[in-house]
Amino acid sequence: MATKGARAYSGRMHSTTPPPLKPLTRRKVLGLALAASALATPPLLQAQSPKVRLRLLLNTGISSPQAWLWLAQSRGYLDEAGIELDLTPGAGAYTAAPRMIDGGYDLAYGDVNSLIEEVARRPDAAPRGVFMMFNASPSCIAVRADGPIHQPKDLIGRRLIGHDSDVALRTFRALCLHQGLDHQQVKVDSAWAGMAGMVEDVLAGRADGAFGYVSTFTGALISADPALLKRVRFMTFAEFAPDLYGSVLMASRRLLRDNPAVVTRLVQAVQRGTADMLREPEAGLKALARVSPGMDNPAERARLKATLDLEMNPTLPKGAPKVALGDVDDARMNRAIGLMARAAALPRVPTLAEIFTREHLPVSRTPAVAAVAAAASAPRRAPASFRLLLNTSLSGPVSFFLHAQDKGYLRDEQLDLRLSAGPGAAAMVPLVRDGLFDAGYGDISALIERIARSAPNEGPVALFTTFNVVPFTIAVAANGPIKTPQDLVGKRVVGHSGDAALLTFDLYAHAAGIDARQVRVDGSMGSMGQAAAELLKAKNPDDAAGVFGFVNTIIASAAPLGVDPRSLRFLNWSDVLPDMYGNTLFVTREIYRRDPQVLQGLVRAVNRGLVDTVREPEAAIDSLLRHAPGSDRAVNLQRLKGTLAIEMAHPEGARIGVGDMDDERLARFIALIVKIKNLPRKPSVREVFDRSFLPPLNERVRSLAR
Repeated sequence: MATKGARAYSGRMHSTTPPPLKPLTRRKVLGLALAASALATPPLLQAQSPKVRLRLLLNTGISSPQAWLWLAQSRGYLDEAGIELDLTPGAGAYTAAPRMIDGGYDLAYGDVNSLIEEVARRPDAAPRGVFMMFNASPSCIAVRADGPIHQPKDLIGRRLIGHDSDVALRTFRALCLHQGLDHQQVKVDSAWAGMAGMVEDVLAGRADGAFGYVSTFTGALISADPALLKRVRFMTFAEFAPDLYGSVLMASRRLLRDNPAVVTRLVQAVQRGTADMLREPEAGLKALARVSPGMDNPAERARLKATLDLEMNPTLPKGAPKVALGDVDDARMNRAIGLMARAAALPRVPTLAEIFTREHLPVSRTPAVAAVAAAASAPRRAPASFRLLLNTSLSGPVSFFLHAQDKGYLRDEQLDLRLSAGPGAAAMVPLVRDGLFDAGYGDISALIERIARSAPNEGPVALFTTFNVVPFTIAVAANGPIKTPQDLVGKRVVGHSGDAALLTFDLYAHAAGIDARQVRVDGSMGSMGQAAAELLKAKNPDDAAGVFGFVNTIIASAAPLGVDPRSLRFLNWSDVLPDMYGNTLFVTREIYRRDPQVLQGLVRAVNRGLVDTVREPEAAIDSLLRHAPGSDRAVNLQRLKGTLAIEMAHPEGARIGVGDMDDERLARFIALIVKIKNLPRKPSVREVFDRSFLPPLNERVRSLAR
């Protein structure tokens, strides 16, 4: 299994120089939704010497969705497993299985549908899947956002383009078969352009659609011209061929036969890296940057987010049975095998056992799982470990969580609360899932959308809403021409692609009576403070005229650059969306059902921390500085006071207190989100928010109301 002549790549990993390849036209997402079972896994065995060297064929070149691999490397998980990997870049996910067989690799990462084909044609040589990483297909067809194609039947008589080895192109017949369409009525041509080039062909009318991955298109367009993202729509296979899975980690029959223990240790190491990536996406990007210093940061960040939103989204495909992460649903996989066998006219229909084995999955170790379940339901004598994902990094506005820790309120409830920094109030919502984080603190708009896309009573639940005033805004120059929402038409407004204000601009535009499509929304912003400073110097029509964000975050970010808050005007969501709420503390449905007493204690402790923070903000900042010593005291105190004075100061707070929500107001807000975002169903107020965990009104904050 060892490979001679491998050159050092980084740390203890190696990259075997591959034969010359055609230019890579796509970079397949390596995502896993595996981390739930990490808690049930015993510690890895200490590495023995010498290490086992394995040859791993990747799907493509290095990219952000492989961050789990670089974290497993940089954090020593592979070392602990006693494994050293020789990595070979791939030429596409659909080529991984056949190249693995022909090249004698020990492992490969690639598309499971290609694996089905190889098992049907070369059963004695084909590898087996050992960990299903993508629970939903990442494939899509990119079409014009303003065009006539909305569903597969609209493709009849159209021309589609794609790379010959593209997974979406190669599984298109399966999609047609599932939809009852004749694939021969759709013209499919090979393309040589890159992903952005194919999109340009679609927008220019030279093709009606292009095959690819949502994440790959997203990264390519962010790199080429972010404005193009607004002009395309992705028709996903996850919606129209929901039985199809995505990428899988494969092991050779030789390795499975001769050294199964190594496969088990490898799966555990990869799982740990993936759990870290899902909890800390930014840490994954940093690990990637050490391996590939010249990467395009905005593009790779966008690719990783798209991966988390689609392939690793636990609510997709809609209606799919829930299984342990890394595993497959037998009935669904059997349907996928049968679908591929018919679509590709395979010589035989492989069995599930030939395609996938769950023997090496940590979740298959029933005693460990049973032990975790028993521990969850048994009386707790020691503090219960509870993982909470914040909306962003440690800062003034979240200091009340740290204050609750430092004052011992969590300890009083026998809770060991582990806080992690999140990627943004909206972007963090999909990351809170059973096995990764028990709770989250983020935007309720994104939470409602997630619940509406989940099966009834299966989504997360809000327990304690702190922001009774939504903080979203667009900052513009105070002395500039933009004074009302109508003045935004034709202007360019910038923000981070995952910014909650940017993601809810459609709600703002509707309420303000403008067409959101007539505003040039650009999600490729770098520094928020720099962007705000540049507003004041804008002269050209293409210069940004506005910045998405939170009022206090924009002010604090721009202050070090000498921007006087009085030089900015804010177009606030709260002015036109009075029913909208902001940040809320929410939990997974699994924890909600399993640990109501723990949740009662969590809410009680967080509320006590908030009460003390309102009474003495400076003491809360002291707590922040103990946990994040490099923080700027003045800036964070300013942000905290601004949050208390604006986001938590709705008049209803005097009546119902911070933490609660008004049922009628929330119901109107839910209905608005469902209508504007065209969500599949309208959740009830009770499904979104459960006030039964709130402390009595006289113990909660009411003094901030204005």
